[in-house]
Amino acid sequence: MEKNRNILLRALKNLPDYSPKDQVWEGVATKLENEQISGLVGRMSTFEPPESIWDNIDKELTSRQAIHSKKGLYLWMKWISATAATFVLGYFLFFAGKTGNTKLHYSVEYIKTNNIQQWFADDIEFEQALALVCNEKPKICESPEFKNMEKKLDFLNQSKQKIVKQLSKYDTDSDMEIMLTKIELERTSLINQMIAKVN
Repeated sequence: MEKNRNILLRALKNLPDYSPKDQVWEGVATKLENEQISGLVGRMSTFEPPESIWDNIDKELTSRQAIHSKKGLYLWMKWISATAATFVLGYFLFFAGKTGNTKLHYSVEYIKTNNIQQWFADDIEFEQALALVCNEKPKICESPEFKNMEKKLDFLNQSKQKIVKQLSKYDTDSDMEIMLTKIELERTSLINQMIAKVN
């Protein structure tokens, strides 16, 4: 194998093209007719390939035609399915907005609980964590904004204590529990703000 094959191919491509005049080809043809070669051509043996080769060629041609026809069919199916998908999407976009009867409804439902201690489940853990963080970062805990948050939290804790004292294990006053739930949600939001401030 040629070591510098690429160089050779580039050099061959860069060679200039030359086409001889028609007179040259006519001269070659007359010489071939006049010389002994013309007699030898008539004595050359002919070779007829077996039928199996022609059958293989025929099969190859028909399979290529079948592939081309399958590709055409596939292309048509692709276009038809894309068109159908576009029509279906357009139909839903156009007609789905025309109904106008779609309304969203939601409601809030509070759950009654008889366990009063659940309202104090995480209070002690939060107070311990806050005390630990304030020991590590006293500047943040002494800032006016943080002190204001602590005051709000103390107020919410006192309000929660008052409502819990009015509840008993057998009380069925759902308004009080709703108020407790709202206070707890405000406390959670305030605690999240305090944690973000400390971090």
